[in-house]
Amino acid sequence: MPKHRRRAGRPRSIKPRHPGGQVVRQQVEAVTPELAARRASATGGDGDAWRDQLGGTVLGALYRRGALATNEQEAPGLATGRYLAGLDYGGLMDRVGRNIAAPRGMVQKQQGRSLSADDAEGFARTMAQYRETLDALSRLDFRCRIALSLACPDPAADVDALLPKAIAAAALIRDALDALVRAAPKIKAAGRAAAEAMKEAA
Repeated sequence: MPKHRRRAGRPRSIKPRHPGGQVVRQQVEAVTPELAARRASATGGDGDAWRDQLGGTVLGALYRRGALATNEQEAPGLATGRYLAGLDYGGLMDRVGRNIAAPRGMVQKQQGRSLSADDAEGFARTMAQYRETLDALSRLDFRCRIALSLACPDPAADVDALLPKAIAAAALIRDALDALVRAAPKIKAAGRAAAEAMKEAA
């Protein structure tokens, strides 16, 4: 009678498994009740507000709290437009930071368009949009730009620490976002023109 051969490799763990053979993983709730309550108070929502992804950013929390609207009578689309302008600004600042920090010979692989220094069109587009953005913000009180940096901070920033300061500066943030909304067509046109010029030069 042939002997039963042992499987090669390490012994299979004795755990509950799905019919397909994968181990059944326990769902662990990463958010404690204390953290959920803190997030709810920060976003101005109920106990489940921490599940709302908007509340995970300073800009999103301001939008959810209604701080991007001047008053209740203001058209709802204005607050949404300010929120979208803030998202564009935050994305642009992130791209500019990566463009400046990227080594010249290094090809970075990031989500969406490549933004390494080797991508001449992307680099030209980003820097042209950056110049137009700075031009739009330079016409405002310098405090508006400082306040905008509170609403659109580095992605690794502590939302809970920055949010009270951003709420206190909400009026300045609205002014800065309004300037970006007005300048948006010019900013995008400058980016397109710079990319086209770089494409023709190549």
